[in-house]
Amino acid sequence: MKGRIRRRSSGHWELTADAGKDANGKRRRRSETFKGSKREADRRLREFVAEVEAGLEQERTSSRRRTWTVSEWLYKWLHEWVEIRRKLATFERYEGIARKHLVPVIGHIELANLSPLDINDALRRQVKNGEYTRTAELAYTVLSRALKYAWDLEQIDVNPMGRVAMPRAPRRRVDPPDVEQVQNLLRLAEDEDHYLFVFLNLDARTGMRRGEMMALRWENVNLEEGYLLVVESAVKSHREGVRLETPKTERGARRIDLDGRMVELLAGHKERQEAWVDKYPSGCIDKGLVFPGADGDWMKPQNMLRHLKELGTRVGIPDITFHKLRHFHATIALDQGNNPVVVSRRMGHSKVSTTIDLYGHVLPGWQKDVAENVANVIDGEED
Repeated sequence: MKGRIRRRSSGHWELTADAGKDANGKRRRRSETFKGSKREADRRLREFVAEVEAGLEQERTSSRRRTWTVSEWLYKWLHEWVEIRRKLATFERYEGIARKHLVPVIGHIELANLSPLDINDALRRQVKNGEYTRTAELAYTVLSRALKYAWDLEQIDVNPMGRVAMPRAPRRRVDPPDVEQVQNLLRLAEDEDHYLFVFLNLDARTGMRRGEMMALRWENVNLEEGYLLVVESAVKSHREGVRLETPKTERGARRIDLDGRMVELLAGHKERQEAWVDKYPSGCIDKGLVFPGADGDWMKPQNMLRHLKELGTRVGIPDITFHKLRHFHATIALDQGNNPVVVSRRMGHSKVSTTIDLYGHVLPGWQKDVAENVANVIDGEED
C-alpha cells in the first residue's frame, strides 16, 4: 500500500494512504494531519499506512463472514465437505453424531464464541462407568474437522479445538469364536441346507467383509484357478437402501485365493443358482451376484444377521456376527504361523500394524519361535 506526505505549513503535515476502491470502482484514500518534525512525520506515515491496511483486512474479513451457530456450521460442513469427499456410510455416521450428541448440547452457541470449556462439557456427557466411550472419540473427530473447515475458510479467528485433548475410549478386545464353534455353525447350516451356508463358509475361509461378499459378482470369481477379486462393497444406507461403493481401504481391492473346498462349494452354489433362475425367469433380477436375494436383488442385511444369530444360538454362540467370522479367519491364519503381511493383504487392511494391533493379543505363544531363535543366538546355540 502506498502512502504520501505533504507539508501544509511549518511543522504541520498531511499524511495520505491509499485504501483501495469502493463498490463503484472509485479510488479511496485515508488522511490525517500530523504536527512535528519531518522525521517524526515519516515515522507516523509508516504507522498510519499499517493501520489502514489492518482496517481494510478487517473489513474484508467481516464482509466474508456471517454469524453462524455451531449447528448451522456443522450441517454446512457435512453437506459441503463430507458428503462430497467421503463415503456415504461415513457421512451418515458423522451426521448422526452431530445430530444426536453435538447439536443438542452446543448447537445454539455462536461459532465464533465456542470455547474449549463448551467442548469439554459436551464430550464429558459421553462418559460411561468413569471412562470415555467410542461416541466421545467420534464426537471429537466430527467437531474437530468441522472447526478446521471453519478456520480454513476464515470464519473463526481461533480454533478452540487446539486446547481440547482428544478423549480416549478403552479399546474393545477382539473376541472371535473358537474352531469347534465355527465348525458346529457350518455343520448346522449345511445339514439344514440353509441359504447362508456358502456365504458363511466364504466368510470364515477368506475373512471377507459382509459388504464385500454381498457385492461379489460371478464375473470376479475364477473357479478354474481358484481365486476371486474384491472390487466393490455393498453398503446399507438409511437414505438409499443398499448401494455399491469402492472397498473400505485402498488395499481393500484385492485378490483372494480360495481353498479347494471353497471352490467346490461355490461351483455347486452356482449350479443351483442357475437352475433356480431358469425355473423362475420372470421374477428374477439378474445382477450377476454370487449371493442374491430371493428376487435376484440385494440380500437384506438385517435379515441375514437375524438368521445368523438364530443359527448361532442353537450352537451356543448367540452373539455371533459376520464380522466375528472375519476375526476368526485372521486369528486362525496368524495362529498357523502365516506371515502377518500376507494375512493383512488378504484381510484388506490398510496397514500391517492394523492386523497386529487387532489380533496380536488373542494369539498367546505366537511369538515363541522368535523368542527361541533369538535366545539361541544369544546363548551361542544357533546352527
